[in-house]
Amino acid sequence: MKKISYILRLYRKMGRIDRGFLPNLAALVILDSLHPLNGVYFLYYIVRSLETGLNLRAVSLGLCLMGGIELLYYLAMKKLRSVNRVKSMNIRNQLAMELQQKTIRLPFQELENPETTLAQKKALEIFYPTQAEYMDFLNVLNCVQVMLFSVLQLLVLSVLLFCIHWTLVLPLLLLGTVSLWLYTIAGDKKFRVWDKELVAIGRKLSYFQELATNFSYAKEVRLYAMGGWIVSKMKGLTSSYIKGIRKSVLHFSLVGILSSLLLVLGTGISFLRLGQLTWLGVIHAADFVSCVNVVRTFEASMVRAVEAYMTIGQAMSYLQAYRQYMDFPESPRVPRTGQRLLPPGERAQGEIRFEHVSFRYPGAEDYTLKDVSFCIKPGEKVALVGENGSGKTTIIKLLLRLYRPEEGKIYWNGLDISTLALSDYRKAVTAVFQDFKILEDTARNNLCFSEQQPEERIWEVLEETGMREKVQSLPLGLDSYLGKTMYEGGQELSGGEKQKLAIARVLLRDAGMVVMDEPTAMLSPRVEYEIYTHFSQLVKGRSAIYISHRMSSCRFCDWIMVLSGGVIREKGTHEELMALDGEYCGMYTAQAKFYEEIG
Repeated sequence: MKKISYILRLYRKMGRIDRGFLPNLAALVILDSLHPLNGVYFLYYIVRSLETGLNLRAVSLGLCLMGGIELLYYLAMKKLRSVNRVKSMNIRNQLAMELQQKTIRLPFQELENPETTLAQKKALEIFYPTQAEYMDFLNVLNCVQVMLFSVLQLLVLSVLLFCIHWTLVLPLLLLGTVSLWLYTIAGDKKFRVWDKELVAIGRKLSYFQELATNFSYAKEVRLYAMGGWIVSKMKGLTSSYIKGIRKSVLHFSLVGILSSLLLVLGTGISFLRLGQLTWLGVIHAADFVSCVNVVRTFEASMVRAVEAYMTIGQAMSYLQAYRQYMDFPESPRVPRTGQRLLPPGERAQGEIRFEHVSFRYPGAEDYTLKDVSFCIKPGEKVALVGENGSGKTTIIKLLLRLYRPEEGKIYWNGLDISTLALSDYRKAVTAVFQDFKILEDTARNNLCFSEQQPEERIWEVLEETGMREKVQSLPLGLDSYLGKTMYEGGQELSGGEKQKLAIARVLLRDAGMVVMDEPTAMLSPRVEYEIYTHFSQLVKGRSAIYISHRMSSCRFCDWIMVLSGGVIREKGTHEELMALDGEYCGMYTAQAKFYEEIG
């Protein structure tokens, strides 16, 4: 019942997406279920005409009518199926798009949870299947259609057989039910092998196929001679895959044979009873001919209905995964009545204040940040330093509202950032991360996205970051496509050029606070020095947080904050912290000594 209830809810949703989908489906089901009656009736009519005397006119008329109805049926079904196919694909694409939009709305910290990633992958597989047909959403819709018209057809044919003689339908129902029960058990066992073992193996196999063919891994594959290792992994997985298939097919085949024998036995008993009734004169020869056709159609409809039901049941775990994923809690939204909009001037200048902020990742026992408090005044440039895992990135993600503090508050110009309109706040605070992404799109869209920016402003920022000459050299300048995967003639940038473009992207926004997480990691020492030297000019009076493992870069900031174990250990200027002779002094001295030794 749960499966039926969920299918009904799903079809109600599809009906809302496309109002013509359900009426079109109803027409398909009704026509398909009533179609066998055309042959049954006219066969009876023709044989009966021959029985009562050779009436060529009546026979010819019957054949013409039967042929005419078949032609109309064929034309109508061709049109309805074509419409249904288009509507089904549109609905699938719409549901898949809703799933992607759901991913965008999920809290960022939820996306870092491996369970969420697996749930999203499983939910997406129903729309874009990679392995078994029962994962295919379009195939599931087709199976629902087949099951509906098969069940309706069984009801019609059962009534027809019962009206001719009730004993004709009894063996079909009894032995057919037992046969299909066994078939269902075998199918469920086969599905468990597929779903629990083979699908997981298939995902691993797809991963190693990706390693072998994706250009992103090409350097490592060749440098470390990984080819043999990848092939051995794929061979092992393929061997396990084949063993699993043999295991599931063997059991399914044995029970399937028994199931088929029972179904054939039920059909045979009905045929024998039909012959007996004809021999005894209880029914006419015309009834016999028609009933033979009815019994065979009944048998085929029963098999189709159960196979469709099994496929739907197997796909249900993926459909339910889609539903569960769509029910994941999204990022809390501040009611519009409670949102505060920042005036345009406040985006250019802003004070950030952390007050007793603590944060702990879901499922973790220890706090990543513990009672952190600091204030960055408008226009100040602050460096965050510390070992990996000290909490630097967590502070940034809290500041950008990718995470929510477990304790404490974060303020922008005295306003609690959780009460600010998110779209407004994201314009006030922006960042470039170490693992930035360059889109397969034009240089202009990589810089501006959906925002409109004056042409001269774009070139000004490109000049400041040292990218003007490079962009001007591209075939279409700002309108040149970057990357070679999506567009023919796309241009490939070097790692350093991509990083400078990412910095330009951030500087182009009218943000009062700029965060730079290792922004010069892929730049040459000369370009890195130029960016450090002109750092204040680049951010142009805006507040800035700068994360770097290179202690020399900290000297260009107004003051430095040293984190360790989720707490602030030291704060001050470079000179103050060096005089303090604490953690910062130790890190700076060790790094300077290293450079002296290798120099």
